[in-house]
Amino acid sequence: MVGGPMLTELFTYQYRPYSYSQNAMDGGFKLALFGNNTLVYTTFSRMQSVMAVYTFLVPPEVLGRYMMMLDSEGWWLSRQPLNIGGQGRIGYTAMMGVTGHPMFAVDDLEEVVLRPFNDERGLLARRMCVMLENVSALLIPAGLYMTPHSFVWDRRVIDPIPMTDQMMAI
Repeated sequence: MVGGPMLTELFTYQYRPYSYSQNAMDGGFKLALFGNNTLVYTTFSRMQSVMAVYTFLVPPEVLGRYMMMLDSEGWWLSRQPLNIGGQGRIGYTAMMGVTGHPMFAVDDLEEVVLRPFNDERGLLARRMCVMLENVSALLIPAGLYMTPHSFVWDRRVIDPIPMTDQMMAI
C-alpha cells in the first residue's frame, strides 16, 4: 500500500438503480471530482461490487469553474434536506455530494423535478438537477458527458489514464 494524504472528493454523483428483475446487470455508477484535476468514474454490479474504475485528467479550468460555481450556488446546500423521497415504486436514487456538505439523495430525480411549482420537494430536486447540469456543462469541453443516468467520454478527445500497479494497490 502506498502512503500519503487521502484526496478529498470535491464533487460526487452516484446513480443507483433499483432493479426489480433478477436478470438486471446494471448497478449504477459513481463520478468523483478530486482537487488534483482527476475525475474517477466507477461502475457497479447489481450487487454493488465494483466492476470497473476509470480515471481521467481534466483541464485545470474545470476545477476552477467548479469552485466558482460552488461559491455562487452553494448557499442553498445548507438548507437542503439529506433525502428527498419518491412516491410509489422507486426506480433509482440520485446521490450528490459537495465539499463541506453531506451526501444528498433524491429518489427518481426526474420525476420529483416535475412536481408542481409550489412543491418544496420539487424545488429542492430542481436545484440539485441544475447543479448536476452545470457540472455536466463544465465537463463537455473535456469530452466527458454526464446525465442523471449515464456517463460516457469521447475517445477522440480524452482517454482514461492507464492504471499502474501502484494505483491498483491504493
